[in-house]
Amino acid sequence: MGIAEKLFTLEGKIVLITGVTNGIGFSMAEALAEFKAKQIIFVHRPSTDPSKLIAALKHAAQENHHQDLVVSTIAQDLSTLKISEIEPLIFNKALELSETGKIDILINNAGINQFHSFEDYPDSEFDEVLHVNLRVPHKLTQLVGAHMIDNNIKGKIVCTCSLYSFEGGHDCSAYTVSKGGIHSLVQAANNEWASKGICVNGLVPGVIKTNMTSAIYENPQRNTKMEQRIPAGHLGVPDDFKGAIIFLVSNASNYVTGTTVTVDGGYRSW
Repeated sequence: MGIAEKLFTLEGKIVLITGVTNGIGFSMAEALAEFKAKQIIFVHRPSTDPSKLIAALKHAAQENHHQDLVVSTIAQDLSTLKISEIEPLIFNKALELSETGKIDILINNAGINQFHSFEDYPDSEFDEVLHVNLRVPHKLTQLVGAHMIDNNIKGKIVCTCSLYSFEGGHDCSAYTVSKGGIHSLVQAANNEWASKGICVNGLVPGVIKTNMTSAIYENPQRNTKMEQRIPAGHLGVPDDFKGAIIFLVSNASNYVTGTTVTVDGGYRSW
């Protein structure tokens, strides 16, 4: 095995990931398969068909001479799941599905947004956004982190942050608050777990062509304005995250923890 493979291979690793049926999460899951994760366990809404992703993961693995990938699914709607149900319905289920009885990597990628002015933001929608974007990943991180400690797993935990982890945004205060919280979650977990060999990091997307940003790139005027704002001169695409996620969950980042990796075409440096 060459040095590159030693650094980046995910052989033998069991991954639990949320928010994967489209966009950035879909591409990240493909990368996990391409770099030979042993098993990918992903959470999806019961209303979504996971077959497209399962087929894509199997194909990605086979294209990279990885014939033994195991793909498992957990059908749960994170927006309606109570925090008290996270352990029995997601965490315990993942352990039951795990080929080794362990979880080596957790990727918290699921997220939602609702747009309202600050003064008119409905309490119910504010609570829903914080529930999905902050409370659920906090609980999953807590459960998986404790599992890693109990089993002496030198694990990797990655949480998807946002440019709005560092900026105020506009008409999306719940999203901004939740993503600011995720950034702080990464730092808090790192401060307690780095000494135990658990790396906790954040992944920060810039303006990426996904369902969540369609209002920008489907509007020629807004798209042009945004492209002029980004030093790279164009919006990102989901596949831009493959390298970043593999770096953060592989041996290549064993001394990288408590920080964020930003994939934004230089947006934040402007």
